[in-house]
Amino acid sequence: MNGRFFAVLTLSGTTLASAAWAQSSPDIEIGTTRIGGPGTQRQQAVQASVEAEEYLTEDNLPPKESKKRIPSLHTLGARYVGSKQWIDACEKYDSIVDEGGSEALESDPRGKPNAFVAYLQCAKIAQGGGDFDKAERLLKRSETYGPSDHRHAGIREKMLREGYRKKLSNGDVNGALELYRQAQAKEMNEDERIWMGDELAKRAWTAYNNKDKRGVEDLMAKTEEIAPLNTEHRRLKEKLEFEGSVGSQLGMLAGGILALVAAWTLLSRWRERAKVAKAAGSAFEDL
Repeated sequence: MNGRFFAVLTLSGTTLASAAWAQSSPDIEIGTTRIGGPGTQRQQAVQASVEAEEYLTEDNLPPKESKKRIPSLHTLGARYVGSKQWIDACEKYDSIVDEGGSEALESDPRGKPNAFVAYLQCAKIAQGGGDFDKAERLLKRSETYGPSDHRHAGIREKMLREGYRKKLSNGDVNGALELYRQAQAKEMNEDERIWMGDELAKRAWTAYNNKDKRGVEDLMAKTEEIAPLNTEHRRLKEKLEFEGSVGSQLGMLAGGILALVAAWTLLSRWRERAKVAKAAGSAFEDL
C-alpha cells in the first residue's frame, strides 16, 4: 500500500510540476502538444485546416453559393503554385477574382503574391506558344498584384524580337522595322542590330539580282540606317556606284558619238548642197 501511495504521489507530483512549469514558462501554453497535451485551440484549428486542405480536391470543391468556396479556391491555388502547375493556378485565381473581386483575392494573405507569380509564369507560357496578345494580358494581370520587374520586361523583349523576326520572314520589312525600333528603344542590342543589317543586305542583293531598282534603293536606304558598315551592304554599294560611274561615262561617250554623227551628217549635207550648187553654177555659165 505504501508503494502504491508513493507511486500515485510521484505521478501527481510530476503532473503538478509539469503544469506549474508550463504556467511559469511564457512560451508554453497549457495543453500544448509540446508537453504531451491534446493541443491548444489554435493548434487544433491549424491541424483541422491542414486536414481539410489535404482532403480538398477539384472533385469536392464547394459550389459558388458556399461560404467555403473562396477559401477552397485559395487552397487549391496555393497548392498549384507550390507544385508549379501554373495553368491550373491561373484558372483558380481567375475564378477567385471573377466570383469575388479583389476583396476575395485579398481575403487570403497568399492570394496576391501567388496570383502575381502565377500570372507571370502563365504569360511566359503564352509567349512561348506564340500567343503574344494573351501573354500581354497575363503580364498586366501579374503587374496588378505585384511590381513590374525585369521578368516582365524580359518576356516583352522576347515578344518584340520574335515579332519582328516573324514579320521579316513573311516579307513585311516595314512592319519588322517598326517592331525592331521599339525593341531597340527599350534596350539597345548590338547582336540584333547586326542581325537586322545582315537580313536587310541579303534582301537588297535579292532585289538587285531581280533587277528591282526601286526595291534596291529602298532596302539600301534602310540598311544604311541600321548597319552602314555591313560588309554585304558596302559591297553592293560599291558595285552600284561603279555601275553608275560606268553608265555615266558610257552616256557621255554615247552623247559624244551622237554629236559627231550629227556633225558628220550636217557636213555631208552641206557638201552635197555645195556640189549641187556648183553643178548648177557650171550649167548656168554654159548657157
